[in-house]
Amino acid sequence: EAERHMPMMALLYGPALFLATFSLTAVALYALRRRDVPGSQSYGLVLLSAASWALLVALETQTHDAAVKLSLHRLSWVGILSVNVFSLYFLADYLHLPYRLVRWFPFLWAVPLGAVAAILTNDWHHAFYVGYSVIEPPGVVSLMAGPLLEIAIFYTLGFGIINAIILGRVAWRSHGRDQRRHGLLLGAMLAPGPFAI
Repeated sequence: EAERHMPMMALLYGPALFLATFSLTAVALYALRRRDVPGSQSYGLVLLSAASWALLVALETQTHDAAVKLSLHRLSWVGILSVNVFSLYFLADYLHLPYRLVRWFPFLWAVPLGAVAAILTNDWHHAFYVGYSVIEPPGVVSLMAGPLLEIAIFYTLGFGIINAIILGRVAWRSHGRDQRRHGLLLGAMLAPGPFAI
C-alpha cells in the first residue's frame, strides 16, 4: 500500500515546494517591512533563504536535463547553508543575546562561504561531491558526498540543533502567550528538518 502511494507523493513534491516558496516569500516580505518588531529583519532573511532553497529544488523537479538539475541543486546549497546561520542572528535579535556573543557572528559565515566556493569549483577537486544520481520521481539530485559536503552537513545541522535548544529552553521557561509564541517558532524551526538535506 505504501509503495503504491509513493509515486503520487513524489509527483506532489514539486508543487508543494512551489507553494512553500510562495508562502515563505510572502511572510518574509511582511517580516522585512516590520522594522518595529525585534528580530523581524533577520527572520525575513531566514525565510528568504528557505524560499530560495525550496524554489531551486522545485525547479529541479521540472526539468529533464540532468546537467540543469545539478546546477540548480548546487545553487540550492546557498540557501541550505544560510538558513541556520540567519536563524541564529534572528534568535540573537529576538532574545537580546549579549553583544559579546553577537560580535563573533560574522565568523560563522566562514564554513558556508567556503562550502559554496567548494561547490562551484567541485569539477576541479571533487572534494564536495564525487558524483551524483537523479531520484525519479520526484526528479531531484542526490549527491555522493565528499569530505567537504560532510563538513557542511555537520555544520548546518549542528547550528540547527543549537538554535532549537536555545529556543526550546526559552519556550520551556516562559509562560502563557510567550510560551505559545516560542513554541510556534520552535515548531516552524523544526518542521523543515526531515527535508533538510
